[in-house]
Amino acid sequence: LRVTTTLTTGDQKITEILKLRSCPDITETSPYALCVACVSAGCHWSPGSQDCRWTHSSGPPVHILSLSKVFLLCPHFQPGIRSLLPNQVSVHGKTNAVIKGENLDPVIKVRFQWLTECSSKETPVLERSTDTLKFHIPSGNTGKVKMCVVTADGRCHSNIIITYGSQPTCTGLQPRSTWASGGRRIQVLGSSLEYVEKVIVDDKEMSVTSLTVGVWFNTPPLGVGEGSGLFRVSLRVGNSTVDCVDKLSYLPNPEFTSFSKSQEYSEVSVVINKKQDRLNVREEDVKVWGLQEEKQFECAVQNVISTAIVCNILERQDIRINVTSLRVRLSKSPTVSAV
Repeated sequence: LRVTTTLTTGDQKITEILKLRSCPDITETSPYALCVACVSAGCHWSPGSQDCRWTHSSGPPVHILSLSKVFLLCPHFQPGIRSLLPNQVSVHGKTNAVIKGENLDPVIKVRFQWLTECSSKETPVLERSTDTLKFHIPSGNTGKVKMCVVTADGRCHSNIIITYGSQPTCTGLQPRSTWASGGRRIQVLGSSLEYVEKVIVDDKEMSVTSLTVGVWFNTPPLGVGEGSGLFRVSLRVGNSTVDCVDKLSYLPNPEFTSFSKSQEYSEVSVVINKKQDRLNVREEDVKVWGLQEEKQFECAVQNVISTAIVCNILERQDIRINVTSLRVRLSKSPTVSAV
């Protein structure tokens, strides 16, 4: 209901249009927002039934109800933060961070207040539910920052500390070469690597495996029309990238030419001959299986040199092993070679 109010003092007249709200008709998108709107309008909020009613006693005028008093009347619906993942980021920030808490559905943005500076930043909420928020952590200077969640009325709720650390560095790759079909496991060398979100090879973003001792990724295969050569590698950190010192060398897949086998005690020893290349294939790079009719036996790799792979198949009591062919797979590569 709109009401026009006129105040006359001497020869001065002040007119203002006021909007009066019907308490039972007040609606909002969440219990928290409904409680605040109800109390702010001078109505009575019923916590039990969670509805807004006409007040049965005189109350203070709306304009003298401070925000702090309004929120004291709606304590059970205020948004709260339980955890933040991650709570440590680099100076480049972090994409798709997650807050867990309660009553988070009315939150529209997240505010960051640097403890050592008189500055703050805000970032919008990307996805929300009652107990989860997804958002981007902005870039910032090293140090501790207090973070809170903000509702449409501008009020900041709850808080948690987030720590900004140094920018990651990429000083090398180990190994520095991969085969054309991709899938080789590469370790990233450097510092502050716990903040790395993705590894970019040329223009392909690859997921990373992060452990306390470092970061690894599996190389992508060469695209159609792409040939062997050196490819730029960089790290995705927040909305920024950090270049690696080393480039990744793509080479043709190893060529396995023949194999021989011999019986040694309770094992069948297999030697796979390969053409010499510059891939420096390691034992952990290769998986081998021996085939005998419709049966398949794992051949445990024992040694790899530039021109051969040596593996052993354990004998079984129920069958005499006499493999007639082999399958060789390179790490996570989708290509399996037949020998």
